[in-house]
Amino acid sequence: MARFWRLYKIDVTVAAVFTAITQYEIWVGPSPILNEPVVGSHPLLSLAALGFTLPLAFTRALPIPALVIVMAQWGLPHPPDVSLNLLALFLAVVLVVYLAATSTSGRPAIAAAVIVVLGQVGADFPELRRGDLSAHFGEWVFFSLAWVLGKTVRLSKMRGDRLALRAIELERRRDSDVQEALVDERARIARELHDVVAHSVSLMVLQAGAARQALDWQPGRARQPLLAIEATGREAMGELRRMLSVLRDSGEVDELAPQPSLRHLDVLLGQMQAAGMPVRLAVDGSVDDLPK
Repeated sequence: MARFWRLYKIDVTVAAVFTAITQYEIWVGPSPILNEPVVGSHPLLSLAALGFTLPLAFTRALPIPALVIVMAQWGLPHPPDVSLNLLALFLAVVLVVYLAATSTSGRPAIAAAVIVVLGQVGADFPELRRGDLSAHFGEWVFFSLAWVLGKTVRLSKMRGDRLALRAIELERRRDSDVQEALVDERARIARELHDVVAHSVSLMVLQAGAARQALDWQPGRARQPLLAIEATGREAMGELRRMLSVLRDSGEVDELAPQPSLRHLDVLLGQMQAAGMPVRLAVDGSVDDLPK
């Protein structure tokens, strides 16, 4: 909407400029270098000039009505004692054709092109009846160039709009992929947190059980399981801190320890033995094929 009003203000300004120029040349006098003398009733010529310049203010918003108004006047025959051959007036008509080309597509564009052709044929009709096909050749060239340029600008704008929409879609898709990756990463971290907590708590429960049994029969041997509980708790807290740091946005994350596998049973065996539990491990075959 903001872009529409900005363009509308530009169109109104352009229409006002062309109106001021043509009215000045009608009432004061045209430039003898670029224009022929104005002939006819000044009030009627002034009204006719307004029909060519004022539609510039709404051609972009209402291209078909603006073209009908301008080209109808352009194609109407005028008495031989009336002349309004002003360069500013002709440029206003060319600009209306250009704006209509940039503002229409499909069937409206075909209708606009037909209106331009009919208007120019009407302007050429007296010469066409005499068989003179070159009298208004320059006008055909200027109108054709204005139409082709307007269509080129419209196609370029449509291509730019498609690329902009494509960029927005890709950005949304990227954000969706990032969110999905974050969800997957958080789920992975949650699984690792569960594994760390479950492993550490299970080990601490076993060590606490060993310490309880030692307290009943040999209180001195309860020291080792209690120290193992403390060490396991500290290790678990360290692992939790390292994993939770992944969820923070600032700072670098400490390197996480790898998830234990069957090849690390000797580590678990050592922890159980440190707790004072009589555990033995029997290995049948090679451990080389086990995951690291």
